[in-house]
Amino acid sequence: MNFNTLKNFMQTYWPQIKLFIKFTVTLYLKLNTLFAHFFTETYIGYIFYLFCIYYGVFGCGEKNPCGLSNELAAWFAFSVIAINFKLWILVKIPTTRIR
Repeated sequence: MNFNTLKNFMQTYWPQIKLFIKFTVTLYLKLNTLFAHFFTETYIGYIFYLFCIYYGVFGCGEKNPCGLSNELAAWFAFSVIAINFKLWILVKIPTTRIR
């Protein structure tokens, strides 16, 4: 594939690619916002989140070896923290705010 073929391809299909990228990013941000809202603002979600932190991080010891459930709970808790951190960073950047 040479440069002219790629240039023609991008000129032809750029409007569709641009719409797909916009849709994908919007859907990703909406789902992450709903996910973060549920696990930080609702009682059921927050209790489940706290349980996952406690069980995933502090649930195994000498008597109870760490199992798959502990690892999944810790992974879930840290993924919620990562999503909240990403959204916080996006809100702090002035160009990503909705005007």
